[in-house]
Amino acid sequence: MFDRYIAIFLMIYLAPWLANAQGLSQVPDHIYISQQNTFSFELSIRSNSNKSKSLVEKLKLQHNLSDDIELISSNPFYLTNNESSKTWNFYYQDKRLCFQQIVTATDGNNALVTGTIPNYSKRNTQPLEWDSLEQSAFALKAYGREQLRSVLDEVIYSEQCLWVHNQTLIPVWYIWLKGQAGTWRGIANAEKVFHWSPGYFDVTYDKTASATIFSRHRNSAPEQYELNDMSSDGILENKSFVTYLDQQENQDLTRAIAPDFNFDFSKQSNPLEVSNFQETSVFTNANRVLAWFKSIGFKGLSQDEKMRLFVHATFNGNKNNARYEPATKVVPPTLFIGDGDGINLQDLAIDSDIVTHEFAHHVIYQNIKVIVNDAAILHEALADFFAFSMNGDACLGDTICPAGSSSCYLENQCIRSGDTDLRLDDNDLPEGIHNKSQFFSGFLWDLHMKDQIPLQSDLAPLVLQSLSFMPEIPTYRDMLLAMLYVDKTEYYGNYCEIIISRAQNRGMGELIDFGCDASKFPIVNENEQANLIEFEGEGKSCSVIGMNKQQQWQLLLILILPCLYVMMTRKKRHLVRIRSKHRRNNRSRSE
Repeated sequence: MFDRYIAIFLMIYLAPWLANAQGLSQVPDHIYISQQNTFSFELSIRSNSNKSKSLVEKLKLQHNLSDDIELISSNPFYLTNNESSKTWNFYYQDKRLCFQQIVTATDGNNALVTGTIPNYSKRNTQPLEWDSLEQSAFALKAYGREQLRSVLDEVIYSEQCLWVHNQTLIPVWYIWLKGQAGTWRGIANAEKVFHWSPGYFDVTYDKTASATIFSRHRNSAPEQYELNDMSSDGILENKSFVTYLDQQENQDLTRAIAPDFNFDFSKQSNPLEVSNFQETSVFTNANRVLAWFKSIGFKGLSQDEKMRLFVHATFNGNKNNARYEPATKVVPPTLFIGDGDGINLQDLAIDSDIVTHEFAHHVIYQNIKVIVNDAAILHEALADFFAFSMNGDACLGDTICPAGSSSCYLENQCIRSGDTDLRLDDNDLPEGIHNKSQFFSGFLWDLHMKDQIPLQSDLAPLVLQSLSFMPEIPTYRDMLLAMLYVDKTEYYGNYCEIIISRAQNRGMGELIDFGCDASKFPIVNENEQANLIEFEGEGKSCSVIGMNKQQQWQLLLILILPCLYVMMTRKKRHLVRIRSKHRRNNRSRSE
């Protein structure tokens, strides 16, 4: 009996925790209400609430909705013979309230309400006047140009509606715009944009296309490349990348479109100045560099971070730059590629080194996220090194420097190079993180060119894997240690002495207080590492099953409850059998 009480106590004690663990909430019978915005479980909708009109009246009363607002429903949509659903829109003087809608459903016994009820309880006393469609569309087009850096010039749908904000009804237009960036929807008046969202859903990414570009730069022969998982609408977009034209200063340009999925603009006269050829080059080179990074161990772009590629980008009016910007909560990762002004730089969209360098920043940013001090130098050096490695050439951007340009480290040759003799301890080390970084990119390139470490099979993968051990703000020493660790664990320590010697030759000797033998190499052994992992796990919300210790005990109790119940039931049955047998024996003796 005592065991039974213990089991009951445990079940009662753990029931609330188990309910919360499963994301359950206690709700009244027959009530199913979506808690979006103003809805609450205080609504009393019970059985026999199959009269939708009375249900809606209850909602209006519950939320103190103004009598000015009228609800108009669609015809019932019958899910089954017994279940029906209605959609209700909110109106004021025959004008719909933008994006305010509820859906009611009932089977005669239960009721469901989903959607949002507008927060508007007072009577409107002001006349409603709409700005013109032309003024509102102009404001929305300007906003779209700023957000997408592309022109949306065609209004394909428009409707007057009312935007609810702070107990006020604001006359606005609901507008669909179409342009080179697809179809987009917005709500605006002449002064403000209230809503902005894409309006396309039917594009698939199952096409194979071809693109013809220069294999590396203007002095290379045109080559055809295959593009996979391409958009079905014939633009330069696939599962990993999408191009845009920065049209703030180039509003007459149009995106590259190939209905036959053959993006070949190389045969046009002077393709170097053809926007469609430049756009195709950036897109194709981005896909090429992604494929190369995957070949040395990069996992690729995630499904929700399609990278944007802006061609003809300007930076406060400056065309002589290219830039990588990491993703934010609302904007995916982006590459901006300028054109060059032909005096300082040129062919930035054509030269594959530029896209490779900028995309490499995205790869490096997965670990090194703050660009200060050593970390800033490492970001640039590693991005240059990966560009050297992909093309097998330590001259970065060897056709982007016009004659007489002062923007290139090696005049008329390369914007930067891995073939320099720069050392960290040089008194005249160049200023600026880009030029200064050449001592470290040169150190990495020397490991291939002078020490003969195979580039594609060993050195590039070793450097990439070393990045996974970088903190957000690493030092040069961190990078050297990580390289030695990867060499020790993946390449049997074959390159340890070479890496240390080459680092010393590049002026990093003072950073090296370790050697390649186990007694001097600062890597914990297996026992020390096991103890370290065990120590780091104490007192933190991480363990083998991803829970803290309190959660583990609670889960354990839940798991053993069925066992306790079975054990107690069996014990009870066993006691009953013993008592029955005992009574039978007593009867037999008395007889």
